[in-house]
Amino acid sequence: MPTYVIGDIHGCRRTLERLLQELPFDPACDALWTTGDLVNRGNDSVGVLRWAREQSDQLGDRFRTVIGNHDVHLLACAAGSQDPSRRPALRPVLDAPDSAELIDFVRGLPVAVSTRAALLIHAGLLPTWSRATVATRARRVEEGLQSELWPLLVQRGSPSRERADVADDLVVDLQEERQTLAVLTRARCLDQRDDRLHEMVDFSGPPSEAPPHAVPWFTFDGKWRDDSPVVFGHWAALGLHLQDTVMGLDSGCSWGHRLSAVRLEDQRVFQVPVVPRDLERTA
Repeated sequence: MPTYVIGDIHGCRRTLERLLQELPFDPACDALWTTGDLVNRGNDSVGVLRWAREQSDQLGDRFRTVIGNHDVHLLACAAGSQDPSRRPALRPVLDAPDSAELIDFVRGLPVAVSTRAALLIHAGLLPTWSRATVATRARRVEEGLQSELWPLLVQRGSPSRERADVADDLVVDLQEERQTLAVLTRARCLDQRDDRLHEMVDFSGPPSEAPPHAVPWFTFDGKWRDDSPVVFGHWAALGLHLQDTVMGLDSGCSWGHRLSAVRLEDQRVFQVPVVPRDLERTA
């Protein structure tokens, strides 16, 4: 059963459709994954989310996608902790007639998927995390996203203690879940200095331009290393990055470059250039 993994789509529905036409994908038996960031930047986040829901309904467990940081931005806008006017490409999702269903679909997505073929995440891992640790921590985040606490989980900064129905111990427990969500959806470089070891570094450029103390998360000798690769997206400036143990698939579709997919079994690459209309501003 071949597994095809598509990089960050970012609301570029036409480009996604063009890539799907290039894939020798058999919906009767093959698996289809994406690295998250289904929404934002492109002008049809609604269409991409509806496509993902349809694939989930039709393919079941053979379709997997994880939550990316832009998907978290969508949830934060829906929860009222981010201003939607700062992310106009997300406004159509919030205004869609099926908005509640789309938001619930995103809330129900995993933050990590582990199979014999690969570990699928959106961004990065800490070197101290084994794959068992990733699974445990991810499960707690996923439970939080599907609970009444989800608005606090997607809120950036310190969680609010203003809600009287949220006990202090729950807010404290949420700190670990928020750290897990941040690493899995935002990490690119980690600090290698002893006094700040493994803190995330806010850097999005190519690795060659990173500060001296910042190194890509996958260069550490992490406990997560296994015979099967870690597949991720998120780092457009890294570009398509294929190694035995890691596969980075964000090739900058939302920046006017390409949308990529890889067949896990033989690392065959499929790419299409972005369809310009996907990045045109709409009223």
